[in-house]
Amino acid sequence: MNEFIKYIKTVLGIAVTILPCGKAELQKLPAFLTDQYRFYRGELLGQALLIAEFLPQETLSPRQYAMHQKLLERFSGLPIVFIFHKMPSYNRARLSALGLNFVVPNTQIFIPSLMIATNKTTNITDIPHTLSPSAQVLLLHYFYNDLNDFSYNILQESYGMPYPTVCRAIETLKKAGLCDVFGTRNKTVHFKENKQELFHQAVDFMKSPVTKTIYAELPPKQAVKSGMSALSAYSMINADEFEHLAISTETFKKLKDYSLEDRFLPIHIEVWSYDPALFANNGIADKISLYLSMKNDNDERVQHELNQIIHELW
Repeated sequence: MNEFIKYIKTVLGIAVTILPCGKAELQKLPAFLTDQYRFYRGELLGQALLIAEFLPQETLSPRQYAMHQKLLERFSGLPIVFIFHKMPSYNRARLSALGLNFVVPNTQIFIPSLMIATNKTTNITDIPHTLSPSAQVLLLHYFYNDLNDFSYNILQESYGMPYPTVCRAIETLKKAGLCDVFGTRNKTVHFKENKQELFHQAVDFMKSPVTKTIYAELPPKQAVKSGMSALSAYSMINADEFEHLAISTETFKKLKDYSLEDRFLPIHIEVWSYDPALFANNGIADKISLYLSMKNDNDERVQHELNQIIHELW
């Protein structure tokens, strides 16, 4: 904490007064917060603050910190300032984009509620909001393989992508902080070893592969099970009365007999932005793509089973 006080004094030329929160006060907070933070009451530029010093070694997702901020604001009625002793630049940019107050001693001060910002090293506009379909395919390639390093040429050959498409996809992943790139002539992309950790970091960037849903009497060729049909194959949940399938955009272009509106036809077909057969398991859509396609379903049973199949991956 002395490092934080000294950094504020050095950079801003002002003193910050802080005192640890008392035990009686902390007992009102949920245990998962007191396990992860050390709390202080403070004052900066005449504004009372609740300061939350993050303790664990592994960082959370920016959205989790935003959720914690809301809980702490409700508890204290004060602006919250997070202190992180380490934070990757791409996550600092995302915290800034969410408007969170935070300080990384000797690196960055960002307290928008007091109109203070210094040493902001990453341009928020460089960070993509979502991954392109090609970038998502390359990320899925990593999740379903044992290796952490892949050459650009191997990725190009594996998915038949033009080399410039592979380059753009990897650049998107790099800007999102999801990979590193090494080499000049023969480039290699490196993903971190902990797949579960990277998935939780990447999931905010990944989007549903479903671009549209159509309806038919008969299943098309080259289709894989998706939606409730796939979820029932992976879990104990029951399938519904319709058959749910997924096809690529290229397959969709060749279809003739289908409806865009008749939801009572027996076959419900999702058209995906990338070929669902790429990562399918025995004719069933892969678990991560299935999760992404159904994560906004309002059924609690569906959400429980989706979370379970993702948990079982690692």
